[in-house]
Formats: sequence, C-alpha cells, structure tokens
Amino acid sequence: MKLFLSAFRRRIRIHRHVFILAVCFSVLFLPLDTKADWDLYKVIPGREMHYYDPGSIVIKRDNNRAGRFYRRSMKVDHYIKISEKTVFTNAANKINEAKSVIEFYCPRRKYRLLKTDKLYKNGTRSIVMKMGNWREFGTNIHLEALYGKLCGAMGNN
Repeated sequence: MKLFLSAFRRRIRIHRHVFILAVCFSVLFLPLDTKADWDLYKVIPGREMHYYDPGSIVIKRDNNRAGRFYRRSMKVDHYIKISEKTVFTNAANKINEAKSVIEFYCPRRKYRLLKTDKLYKNGTRSIVMKMGNWREFGTNIHLEALYGKLCGAMGNN
C-alpha cells in the first residue's frame, strides 16, 4: 500500500510541474495578438495611436445577480473583453507599443486591465498578468472612446 501511495504522489507531483511549465510557456512565448486584425479607433496627434481587434471581442452576459423571481424585470449586465494595442509615436517615450486585454463593465461605465504586454524601444519586453480593480475612465480618453464604441452599440451608453 505504501508503494502505491508513493507512486501516486510522484505522479501528482509530475503532473503539477507539467501544468506549471505549460502555463509559463503560454504566457512567455505565445503572442497576445495571434493573427489579429487591428482597427484604428483613436489617434492622439504626436503621442499615441490606439487600435482594437474586433475578432477578440468576448461578450459575457451576467443575469445571475438577481433571484429567479426578479430576473425578468432586471437589466442584464454586460461585460465585454477585448484586445487593445497602443503604438507610441512620441520619440521621447521608452515604450514602442503596448498590448492589453481590457474588460469593460457596461452598465457602470468602468473598466479593468487583465493583461498588459509592453515592448520597449531597446527590444526588451514586460508582461503583466494581473486582474486589476474596476476603475473610472478619468483621463483615459482613448478607453472611453472604445467603451462608447463597444457598449454604446449594445444600448448601454
């Protein structure tokens, strides 16, 4: 019996390492925009050009917030996840381009960053995968324009 348990634990340990290596490989070596078709949506002259990938749009409807009795009368919440790319045209900027995965919460006019991939002018790269907090738009005029384009088309604007 002890031999069986030690072999079982060893197998679990191997599977855990394979899973961790697979996740690391996918984060580090697979690009964010595999065959992306970027559409320009906002230009800030002399500073930035903002694109989004229409093929990456994922719409999640959340109508499970209310009980079964009230579900018909409540408005359905929409979350929209999309890939966005920013190309920096200012020569003084250290970053060449940044690609992000952004999630919008349409009824509340909020957004959060899920993943950011920055490519610097010296050739280095940084990838941050962190579930950000929900934020107001504030000074992010380009994200507000993208919000209006996506959530406004769904009637939440």
